[in-house]
Amino acid sequence: MREFAIDTPLGRIAGLRRQLAEAPRVLALHGWLDNAASFVPLAQRLDGIDLVAIDLPGHGASAHLPAGADYSFAGTVNALLDIADALQWPRFALLGHSMGAGIGSLLAAACPQRIEWPSKAKRGHCSASAMSSSAFTVPAKE
Repeated sequence: MREFAIDTPLGRIAGLRRQLAEAPRVLALHGWLDNAASFVPLAQRLDGIDLVAIDLPGHGASAHLPAGADYSFAGTVNALLDIADALQWPRFALLGHSMGAGIGSLLAAACPQRIEWPSKAKRGHCSASAMSSSAFTVPAKE
């Protein structure tokens, strides 16, 4: 994965990317007080994925938000949409841990038209069975 940065209206967002043309796009969101590097070990097992792991605002190498800006989950959703737009990703999948999973859930609920769902899940009609672990199985590397 290579370091990158994107300038957004609220400041620079840094992260790591393994860019693969024509591959499924995945935006990875880390947990509280963590950073994009937490996804490096997992990235080694995600062959064939255009993976972008960002440092959320105020974390890692990303800029802190300007005075008066909103660090809430809802405020972060806007930053994520700015990042996806800068990457020219009209649709993408989400991968989140802890706080990142909460933010990703809010983004998916607010903008379902931007989210690529696993093939076994029907967009907008997710059920417990559609979201089972088999829908997300990652083959082990030999």
